[in-house]
Formats: sequence, structure tokens, C-alpha cells
Amino acid sequence: MANIKIEIPVRLFDSKEAECICNFFSGIKISWLFCQKESQFVSNATIKELLGNNYRHQTIKIQKLLTMFPENKELKETLVRCKEKEKNDKIYDVTVVFEGEIAAEIDIANNSIMHYVGPMITNLTNRDISRAKKLVKNDFLDEFYDDYIKKFIICIIMASIFAAPNISLGFTVHTLIDGNKYATGSFIENPLHTEAFHQYASLMMTDLNYVQAFSWLKQYTKLQEYCPEPPVPFTILTYLFNRDSHESLLYSVIGLENLYSAKSKNIAEKLYQRIAYIFPTITQEQIKSMYASRSDFVHGKISIPIYKDYGYFDFDDVSILACALLLETMRKLAANNATQILFDVYRSYRFV
Repeated sequence: MANIKIEIPVRLFDSKEAECICNFFSGIKISWLFCQKESQFVSNATIKELLGNNYRHQTIKIQKLLTMFPENKELKETLVRCKEKEKNDKIYDVTVVFEGEIAAEIDIANNSIMHYVGPMITNLTNRDISRAKKLVKNDFLDEFYDDYIKKFIICIIMASIFAAPNISLGFTVHTLIDGNKYATGSFIENPLHTEAFHQYASLMMTDLNYVQAFSWLKQYTKLQEYCPEPPVPFTILTYLFNRDSHESLLYSVIGLENLYSAKSKNIAEKLYQRIAYIFPTITQEQIKSMYASRSDFVHGKISIPIYKDYGYFDFDDVSILACALLLETMRKLAANNATQILFDVYRSYRFV
């Protein structure tokens, strides 16, 4: 058996936010298929409180000035204030961990993973030995990481985004095998979903827990490989991360079109109407403005110059709205264990 530990460090400047993450990731139990066997993983999170350096530079500067003007009363008072602020300047390093064991023997030094791929043979005889040898598979560890462990990590991060879009998680992830650090990767550098949540928190009211989100991702995406085809909007949602705002707008609206007006004759009109059905607080005018910005960009009416200082168009607001609508729709699908929304001619719909 090999111990696999997924560590996700997060640096925060607010103690309540750090406690919120620790509470959220306390004792979550999930499973993943490794080496033809379901492996159980359990989460936990820890907080380490550290002194920050937001005021340290100011203190150093004042101390230097006091060596030049040692009798200056104002500098002395400023130094006292800076030291007091420095003493109360705290940062919080939170580490989220998912840990479990997989049915394999791993040798990092030799880039090897060995696991049994056949049925269990009891009362092994000499006649069975040659057959048993063929059932032991020896793979390259780096390929196994790309094919299985990395997809598991992506599922962990995406489930976090679905279940708790207010949490920024997934900037850097460390993979440890039998206590030894094996790989470090960055998965999300532009957490647009957290901005979407904070600006449109009133939209994101779906009751969805982490295990539900993780199970939906396992069932309906190709992260665990036995799903036939993932829902197009989910694939599009994954494109949003690490993109500029104008790209996020484009992908988000494509995802919304697929969900709300696929195979419709009047795509734009259906998009306005149906999104407003599900999100009554969003007006058709807002949706039209969002779609118009997307269309203007696609048809070259709004250009994206190399340097932002020259006529740069701000896509941030419409991009964040589009992302919020797409993400919350996907959260509704996951909560209803569905992959699409069916609309009838009246203002009603169902998840299937």
C-alpha cells in the first residue's frame, strides 16, 4: 500500500476566513478508483498563525531615520505606532489535506509504481505463479500521476469551487507519496469564481455539499474515465480559470447558450428569457448587455489592444456576471444530479 497525501496551502490575512476553511474541510470522506480499487480519502485542515511584514518595512525606515535624528519626537512616536501595528500584523497559513492509501507499491527514485491488475488467487500453487506474474503491472510513476493522481486533484479543486465558491483554493498543490514530496503544480491562477461569488452572492443560494459535488464530477465528467461524454458547459467552465476577462466572458456565454438555448431558433431571445426564469433578480436588460458585449467582441467591434492604456475596454463586470450565472447553473445541476435543463413553453423547467 502507498500513502497519498494531497496538500493545498492557502495564505490568508483574516482569521475568520481561515477558520471557515478549516471547518469546511474537516472530515470530508471521498473515494477514488486507483489500481482497480476504490481508495478512501479523508480531509483535514490546519492553521498556522504567523507575524506578517506589512508594517515591518515602515519600522525599519523609521529606525534608520532615528539614527540620523535621534532626538526627533515625532519619529519616536511614529516608531511606537509602527511597532504596535507590526506586533498585531498576522497572517494565517492554512493547509488543506486529503489523505488516503492506494493498492500499489511506489518507488519514486526509480519512477515506478507496481500494482496487481487481476483477480485474487488464493492457495497459490507452482502452476499459478507464471499467470500471477502477468497480473502484476509495473508502470512509470510520472505517467500514473498524469493519468490518475492529477485528475483526482482536479476533481478535489472543482468540487471545492462547486460546493464553496467563496473559497479560493487550488493555487498550488503538493503531492506527497509515503511522506515524500513527489510533485507540485499550479491549477488555478485566476480564481474568477470567488469574485463572482462576492459580487453575486445572492444568486448562489443552491444547497450543495462537498460530497455531492465530488460525486457529480466523478459521475458526469471524464476525470475518472468511465463517463461517456462530459456535459459541454462543465468543460467550458474549466476554461474560465487562468483566462483574461474577455476570454472568460466569451466562454461563459458559450456555456450559457448551451444550457439555456441549445437547438433553439431564437438563441439570444431564449437566453434572455430562460436565464431570467431561473434567476429572477437578474433582469433581461443585464443579460442582453452581457450578450451584446460578447457579440461586439466576437465581431470585432471591441478590440483588445496589447497595452491596456490605449482604449482598453473593461470586460470585468460582464465577465463576472456571466461566470456567476454559469457557475450557479452548474451548481444547480449538481445538486439535482442532472446534466441539463429542459424548458417548456411556459415559465417552468426541470433538471434531467
